[in-house]
Amino acid sequence: MSNENVPAYIARCPKCNGIVMAAVDDGNDRQALAKDIAQAIRDGYTVERVTVGWVRSHANEWCTCDTEGDNPDEDQPSLFPSQLAFA
Repeated sequence: MSNENVPAYIARCPKCNGIVMAAVDDGNDRQALAKDIAQAIRDGYTVERVTVGWVRSHANEWCTCDTEGDNPDEDQPSLFPSQLAFA
């Protein structure tokens, strides 16, 4: 079964508009998904709802900015591993 139409969320870099986070909204662990989206918004990223297929077809649009030192909390990554589903 294809999951191309499953909803997903992306967060975009405010500098280059590249994707910095992608998370699948498949109904599993919605609390973790909500936390990751909220963190992306707090970090200043624009969040959009798309589909898994859209993310796959735009895989070359990831952020290329040098963000080292931009995050005041070095323990908080700009990618959210609990929700990443695209390799």
